[in-house]
Amino acid sequence: MIKFKLLLIKALIAIVASFLLVSGTVYAVNKHNNSGEEVKIIQQHDKVKDQSYIISKEAVMSKLDSTVKIVSMSEEIHKSLEDVNDGFFGERHTELSLDGTYQMGIHTKDIQVLHIDNDRGIIHIKLGKPSLISLDLPFNSLKFEKTQGWARLSMGEEEQKNFYIVSKKSITKELTSNKEILKKANMYNEKAVKELFKDIPNVRAIVFE
Repeated sequence: MIKFKLLLIKALIAIVASFLLVSGTVYAVNKHNNSGEEVKIIQQHDKVKDQSYIISKEAVMSKLDSTVKIVSMSEEIHKSLEDVNDGFFGERHTELSLDGTYQMGIHTKDIQVLHIDNDRGIIHIKLGKPSLISLDLPFNSLKFEKTQGWARLSMGEEEQKNFYIVSKKSITKELTSNKEILKKANMYNEKAVKELFKDIPNVRAIVFE
């Protein structure tokens, strides 16, 4: 019986000691919280609001991947070319008149993103050489005229087709090597690329290297 009372007393002492220990801890915490330091809870949307928008290369490249080519310039073309054919009955001169349109631009695979300056919102880009996107010279609108060689027959259908093919290749070479046309096309390409990136947030300028 005495042993039972001793065990009961020890149990009560342990309970009281635990209570005092917990009370002291709570008091210490409360004392710390009441020391004048403000506890600030930051919600996720508050953090996002304070952050600057980052121009990622992925966002820029997705713009380029969204299209294969950019048509920035379209103009009419009027050309006259001459074919000279020497035969048994003398020379035959045939003039070909062509009317159509051509388009210049750039393939997006030729656009390089060199650097993204997030501090100033500037994208540094290098453009490739302007490309001839299309050359439309309808065959049914061509005009063939024999200007010399009265003793010679005019061009047959097969000769006309061959003359047309050679002429189109010649015009293509001329358009892609003409410095003035390329300069003009490059200016329009820069304008088109700026337009492409204008809706990316925080982009303030495009610099072409």
